[in-house]
Amino acid sequence: MSSQQKKLKKEISRLWKDITKKMQSDILPDQQDCQNLLKKFEEYTVYADKKWFDRWQNCTKEIAVCLKAAQKSNFDLARQSMDIIQKDKKQCHEQFKK
Repeated sequence: MSSQQKKLKKEISRLWKDITKKMQSDILPDQQDCQNLLKKFEEYTVYADKKWFDRWQNCTKEIAVCLKAAQKSNFDLARQSMDIIQKDKKQCHEQFKK
């Protein structure tokens, strides 16, 4: 794994953690953080392995749904979307991260 890839993963993780923490408390996440997260997800696409590329794309779409719901203060929908993302992340890591 390249240093750029590691850096990007850490940035994604940090942004996601900050954003989800706010959404769990019904606090509107920072718009700039949301935009940065989506940008980082798109940037990371070049590192997506063909084995899990489709799942990465689906996760990216679900992140957008989640953030859009939060920006509309629909925190119930945002949390539902967060749960989908977290479950898929866990399953994907169990299946492909070795």
